[in-house]
Order: sequence, then structure tokens, then C-alpha cells
Amino acid sequence: MKLIPITFDNLFYLYCALIYNNNKTIRLPTPQLEVAENIKRILGNKDFNKITMPDHRYQYLLSILATNKENTMDNIKPTHKEVVSYIKALAEVEKLTELKNAESAQVEEHLSLYGNAFEKVTNLFKESFDFESKYKNIYVTRNFGKSGMFIPVNMDGYLILGNISYKPNIRNLIHELLHAQLEEVNIKITQNIKDIINKLPDEVYDNYKKPYTVVEESLVRSLVVYLTYKNDEFEQEKFSEQDKELVLSESYLEILHQDNRIAFSKDYLENINL
Repeated sequence: MKLIPITFDNLFYLYCALIYNNNKTIRLPTPQLEVAENIKRILGNKDFNKITMPDHRYQYLLSILATNKENTMDNIKPTHKEVVSYIKALAEVEKLTELKNAESAQVEEHLSLYGNAFEKVTNLFKESFDFESKYKNIYVTRNFGKSGMFIPVNMDGYLILGNISYKPNIRNLIHELLHAQLEEVNIKITQNIKDIINKLPDEVYDNYKKPYTVVEESLVRSLVVYLTYKNDEFEQEKFSEQDKELVLSESYLEILHQDNRIAFSKDYLENINL
């Protein structure tokens, strides 16, 4: 696994489209709110056409990356073809290019603050798992919005760091890489786990939609805390209130501490018994 920092123009133009067309899935940090207003003003002054964009931002980004990689729109959702073409048209708007260049400079500056953190995190994963992620190259950039994401594209991955602070977001970096790592693991959902999930409040469960997603998210959050606790190269992370709401996170962490593993195998991760 190699972490490669990049700027990503089409991510910016996707957010231009999401902002201008009032997509409901985006969350912007305060510094980006003014940029968002500028985007709407520039496109409004040009009377740029609007389109319908009801899907989650992740789905659009997946389609954009699939198109970039294969140079074809054959394998993306038919309703996303218009969006991909729309984003190409946005890239031709001169005043948006000026905003994009400013955004790219900020992303480059932000990624430079990580220093040797990418190397340290890569070593953390080598030491902590006895199996490799299937992703050989993972391209890392910072999001325009708050949320972190990991997007698979064949044997490569794109890790979009959440834009929540000027400081390096090591916690989110490890979190998203764990999702990539756990793609190789078929986590068992026991009856006890089902019973716990069934007792989650609707507002918590609705954030994840599926029982398996709840389980994976819980295990990822417990591993972030455990791995940073075991390795003195990193500031020890603690559970957020959102982590605790999942309930399973704390149960997983208790077992991880009890078993006190230095390195994890697929078999161990698949068979953690709550």
C-alpha cells in the first residue's frame, strides 16, 4: 500500500455542481461557505443551467472516478452521465478556474503539513495486519466538504480526507484506510450483535442503513482507538460521542484490549465474538 498525496480538480467541480444544484448530502466547513456563495454567484451571473442531483455525493464521485480511469461512461449509472458531462462543462468556466486554483493551493499546503505521517501510517498498517489491502496505490486528497470518504477504483483507492481542521486529520486518515483494509474481511454478525443493533435508536441506525455497515463502522472506530493506543508514534485517539452511540464500538474495543494482539489476521477479525 502506497499513499500518494494529490490535488483533484474534478472533486472541486463536483462540489460546484452539488452546491449550485442544491444537493442535500453535502456539509461544508465554515471557511468554505464563502467559496460556496462565490460559486453560486459566478454560475448565477452566467445563467448556467441547473440539473437534478438527488444522489449522495459519494455515488457521483464514484462515477467520476470510474469515468476518469476507464475513459468511458459505459459502466456508470445512466442518470450520472449527464452529471459527468456537466462537470466537464463547469471546468470550462474561467472564473471557477480561479477558485479551483486557490482551492488546489490550499489542499497542497494542507497535505504538506502531514510531513512523514503518510509513511508512519503505512508502517502502522504493515505492523498491525498480517494481510495486505488489495489497493496498491491510494491517492490522498482533502475534501471540499467536511466528510471523509474512501472510493475504490479497481486496484486503486481514493481517500478523501474530511475538511474539518487546518491541522492534519490523522484520525480520519487511519479511519478511512481501515475501511479499505476491512474489505478483505467478512465480519460475522452474530445473533447477539443483531440484538444490540435492533436496540439502536432510529436516528443512529439511519446514518448507516444496513446492519453490516453498523458492524464495520463500529469495528473501524474501535481499531482507530486501539491502534493509536498501542503505537507511541501517534497521539492516542478516544471515542467521540458519535462513536459511543454505536454501542458496538466500546464492546469491540474491550475485546481488543483483552486479547492484546500486536497484529491482526483475517480469521481473528472475522470471528470476534461479542
